[in-house]
Amino acid sequence: MYDDRTRHAAISPSNEVTDTEHIPILVPKTDVNMNYEYGLLNFSADRPVATLHEDLLDRGHFVISLANAVCAWKGSESLVIAIYGPWGSGKSSVKNMVTSLLESRQQSGHNAPTIVEFNPWEWSGENRLLEVFFDEIETALRTKADSPNVEDLSKKWKTYAARLTLGSTALEHMKTAAEVAGMPWIPLVLGTLSTGLKQSVPLSQQAAEVHAMNSEAADESLHTLKSSLHDALRRLPSPVLVVIDDVDRLNAQEIRTLFRLVKVNADFPNMIYLLLFDRHIIEKALDDASGDTGRSYMEKIIQAGFDLPDVRQEALDQTVSSALDDLLGSPAMKRTFDEMRWQHLYANGLRHYCSSLRKVRRFVSSLSFQVGLYIHDSELEVNVIDLIGVEAIRVFEPTLYRTLAGNPHLVFGQSWLSHKRESKEEEIKRLESLVSSVSSTSRSASIGILEELFPQIYWLHKGHGHGLGFENGWLRDLRICHREMFGRFFAMALPPKDISLSVLDSIIKNASDRDLLREHLSNLQANNLLPRTLERLEAYIDRLDLSEAVPFVTALFDIGDSIPSEYEGLFGLGPDMTACRIIHHYLMKDEDRTHRSQTLLTAIGETDGSWLPVRVVAMEGPKLDEEHDEKFIFDSDSFGKAKAICLAKIKTLKDQDRLIGPRLSFYLWRWLQWEGEAGPREWAAGRLSSVGDALKFVEAFVQPIHVGTARGSYVRFELRLSSLGAFVDLDCVRAAVSPVLADHVPEEFQSIVNENQRTVTAIGKAFKRRDEGRSEDDWRHDDDD
Repeated sequence: MYDDRTRHAAISPSNEVTDTEHIPILVPKTDVNMNYEYGLLNFSADRPVATLHEDLLDRGHFVISLANAVCAWKGSESLVIAIYGPWGSGKSSVKNMVTSLLESRQQSGHNAPTIVEFNPWEWSGENRLLEVFFDEIETALRTKADSPNVEDLSKKWKTYAARLTLGSTALEHMKTAAEVAGMPWIPLVLGTLSTGLKQSVPLSQQAAEVHAMNSEAADESLHTLKSSLHDALRRLPSPVLVVIDDVDRLNAQEIRTLFRLVKVNADFPNMIYLLLFDRHIIEKALDDASGDTGRSYMEKIIQAGFDLPDVRQEALDQTVSSALDDLLGSPAMKRTFDEMRWQHLYANGLRHYCSSLRKVRRFVSSLSFQVGLYIHDSELEVNVIDLIGVEAIRVFEPTLYRTLAGNPHLVFGQSWLSHKRESKEEEIKRLESLVSSVSSTSRSASIGILEELFPQIYWLHKGHGHGLGFENGWLRDLRICHREMFGRFFAMALPPKDISLSVLDSIIKNASDRDLLREHLSNLQANNLLPRTLERLEAYIDRLDLSEAVPFVTALFDIGDSIPSEYEGLFGLGPDMTACRIIHHYLMKDEDRTHRSQTLLTAIGETDGSWLPVRVVAMEGPKLDEEHDEKFIFDSDSFGKAKAICLAKIKTLKDQDRLIGPRLSFYLWRWLQWEGEAGPREWAAGRLSSVGDALKFVEAFVQPIHVGTARGSYVRFELRLSSLGAFVDLDCVRAAVSPVLADHVPEEFQSIVNENQRTVTAIGKAFKRRDEGRSEDDWRHDDDD
C-alpha cells in the first residue's frame, strides 16, 4: 500500500512537488493581484473568481502548488484531497482557479487530469447523488479521457455503476463493495435503495439495462467487475480529477451518503477526488456514521486535507479600496469625498465587517445599487462617505438600520421635538438603546461608524460639548447629520420637489450672468421649486465669489416680487426672508464696508424689483441703538441713498396701483418711517371710497396668529386697530365698511361679504373689543372662542 505519510508529503502545497522533473511549473505573474476588472452588475457577493488573474487575496501560490501537485500524482490508487474553510472564505474561488490552471495546461498539450465537476448540492435526494455521481464520471471517461480503450472503460464503469444502484438487490452488492473497500458494513443508502431509486428508475428497467450492456458482466460478481475496472483505469494516460464542491450544503444524511460513496470508490487507480467544505459541519454530520467520531471517520477517507490559507486583512483592504475606486472614482463622487473621514470610517468600523471576500463583494454590490438610486443629472445627491457608512449599517446590521431610520430622535435628541434639554446621562442612555441590537463583537465597530456619520455622537462619547456653527457646512456637504438630509439617506431616492446638486451648481455657475440667472430662478419659481432652492442655496454662499456680487444680487432682486413670503409651517422663515439672509451673509464676506455698501446700492439701483430691495434696506441700515452697527451692510451715506431709491420704488407702485396686496402694510410702514406720515396717510384715505376698496385695504393688516391648545394648534386671523390707525382714521374705516358689519347685510353687499369673509370677521371682532373697552390683544375672550 502507498503510505499515507508519503501522500501528504507529495501533495502538500507548502512543499516541493515530487517527481516533477518533466512537469512545467506554473507560476503567478507579478501583477496577478492588481490587474482585475469587473462590471458593477457582475460584482456579485456569491460570484467566485474564475481564474488566477482575478485572485484578490494572494492565494495564487497555494493554488499553483496544489495544481502542480495534482499533475504530479502518479499513485497506483486514488487520492482524496480536501480543502477546509467556512462559508464565504473563498473555497469555490480556489477550486475555480485550480481547475482553470489544469484546463489551460491540458489545452497547451501538457499532461493534466481529466476534470469532472460534481456539485451534489444541485441534486436533491440521496438517489440522485448516486445516479449523477456515476453519470458524470462515466461521461468524462467517455468524452474526455484520452485512451484507446475508452469505450470499453466507459462500458465497464456504467455496468459497475448500475450494479451498485440496482434497486433492492443493490444492498448485497453494496455490502460486498464496502467490504472490498475495507470499511465496516453499513448500508450505503439504506432507505434510498429500497424506495427512492424505485421512484426514479423502475427496478426491472435497471436490471434490463445492466444485462443489455453486457450480459456476461451482469453475471460477474461485483468483486470481479471491480477488479476489471481497476485494470482499465490503471491504463489511463492521465488521472481523472473529480471535484466535489458545496459538500457542506447537503443535509446530514446526504453528507454521509456522499462520503460513503467516495470511500467505496477510493481505491481505483488514476482517480483523484478534490472535496471542498467546512470541516466542522462535515465532522458533526459524520458523528456516529461508523461508530466513531466524525473527525476520525473523515480522516479515514481524506488523505490530504488543507485549511484554506488565511486571508491577510491587508489584501481585503486593498480589495475594498480598489472596488470603491472603480465605483466612486468619478468627479461627481469626489465632490463630497473627504480622505480623513474615509480613513476614520473604514479603520474604526467598516474594516471589522469586511472580514471575507464574500462580505466585501456583498457590500460593494449593494452599495453600487444604492449609488444608482441617488444619481441625478450625473451628480450624487448624498455625501459619499455617509452613504458608504449608512450602507454598511444596512447590510451588516439591518436591525440597527431600521431603528435608526425610524427614530431620528435617537441621534438628534428629544430637543429636536421639544425645547427640553437632555442631561448627558439621558443622551448616553438614548444612544445605548440605538445600538442595543448589535452583538458585543460588533458593537465597537457599529459605534465607530455612527460616530463618523454623526459628530453629535462623537462629541458625546469623547466628552466634548455640543458643536455649533457646523450646520451650513453639513448641508452643503449633504451630510446625514443635518436634519434636512437625514431622511434622504433612507428614502433611497431624491425626495419629490427636493433640489438636486445640478440645480445649485447651475445657479453658482451662472452667478455672474444676471439675465441667465434671472431666467433660471424664474423657471424654478414657475415650478414651485424656488423656496426650497433658496433654503439649500444659503449653505453654498461660501462658493460664491464676491466679484459676482452685483449680477447675483441684482438677479435675486429682479425675481423678488414673485417670491412668496409665507412659510408653509408654523415656524421658520418665508422664502423672501431666506433670500434676504443669502444677500446679507454673501455681502458680509466683503470686509470693506464702503465697498459692500456700494455693491448693494448698485444692485438696488439696477433692478426693477421692489420687494426684496425694500426689505433688505429696512434690515441693513445703521441703527442708532446698535452698539456695533458694522454688522450691517450699509454705511450711513449709502443707506441714505438706498432709502431714496426704495421710496421711489414704493411711489411707483402706488402710481401704478400695485401697492394693494398682502405686502401693503410693510410698504406703508417703510414709507412712513423714511418720509413721514403725510404721504402714506393721504394715499390711504383715498382707499376708503367704497366698501370693496376699504376691505381690500384693511385686508393687508389682518395677520395670522398660530394658536396652540391641548388638542393641537390652529390659525386664526386678527386685526390690530392700532396698526391700521397709523394710516387711516378708524372712524372713517368703520363708516366705510358699516354695510357689511350690520346684523342683516343688505342683499347688494352679500357677495362682497362672501369674497372677504375673513377680513369682515376680523374687522367686526376688532371693533367690538374696542367698543367693550378690552385690549386689542384680548382676542381669547371673543364670542367665538
